[in-house]
Amino acid sequence: MMLEVVWLALTSGIALSVFGFGLSATFADETFLFRQPGLLLRSVLSMNVVMFALAIIVVIVLDLHRALEIGLVALSLSPVPPLMPRRLLKAGGTVSAAVGLVTAMSVLAIVIVPFGVALAGKLVGEDLRMPIVKVASTVLIAVIVPLSFGIAFRRFAPRLAERVENPLWFLATALLVLAIIPLLIVVWPRLLSMFGSGIFPALALFSVTGLAVGHVLGGPDDVHRTVLALATSTRHPGMALAIAGFNYPDEQGVMAVVLSHMVVAGLVALPYVAWRRRSQARLSNIRGTESRFRRDRTPGEQA
Repeated sequence: MMLEVVWLALTSGIALSVFGFGLSATFADETFLFRQPGLLLRSVLSMNVVMFALAIIVVIVLDLHRALEIGLVALSLSPVPPLMPRRLLKAGGTVSAAVGLVTAMSVLAIVIVPFGVALAGKLVGEDLRMPIVKVASTVLIAVIVPLSFGIAFRRFAPRLAERVENPLWFLATALLVLAIIPLLIVVWPRLLSMFGSGIFPALALFSVTGLAVGHVLGGPDDVHRTVLALATSTRHPGMALAIAGFNYPDEQGVMAVVLSHMVVAGLVALPYVAWRRRSQARLSNIRGTESRFRRDRTPGEQA
């Protein structure tokens, strides 16, 4: 009963935060990435091809804890975490880039996740699968529906949307904190038992590689680089747990791996986010100086 209440708080917090972010977005933002085929292809390559290949190689080559192996593969197939948009904006991303990536990768996950799970099974010699219906229900409930409702709310009641956005965000954050703390307490003994198995170096490697791959494949645009880097290094915990739970219902350590990844990915990303902020600030200063220089020149000098 207690875990059910905790899970309800977690899912409610995620849905509220996504709804709240939708209050600052538009329907055009949702479809942004589908109108950028090159960037969309690079995003799939970064999140679902390169990281999946890395996870499979690590599982095959290294002798890791069973729960860690399962968790890495499940995370490599999971889409963008629904809480990512606000973090992307703080790192220099735009609403269109953040919402577009979250929406596109969530929709594509309906096809990518079942195919990837089946392929992973063949590569490691196990019978693995993930029903499309289960994937679709997860992304719809966690991302698509609350985000679309938030966007619609903003469109028909823009002033009210502005007033409720911050209170909703604080409420969502409170629900998430109240949910995550009990979960960490539950998985703590399991996490301690895995401490010497290389869990933290493996998760750090996964996150650092995600930042590097996403940054490179993000293309020449600084905004897209930042967005794709952070999205590739951090994944949807609900989807990862759903994949693992469906195929390995008795492997209790996976929850410890997924929750640890949320913490490790956040810590690993801090220097990258700070770097991107400084880069954005320098670029803004340069553009501001150039703009003032052009305004200060006389018509004759401009000619």
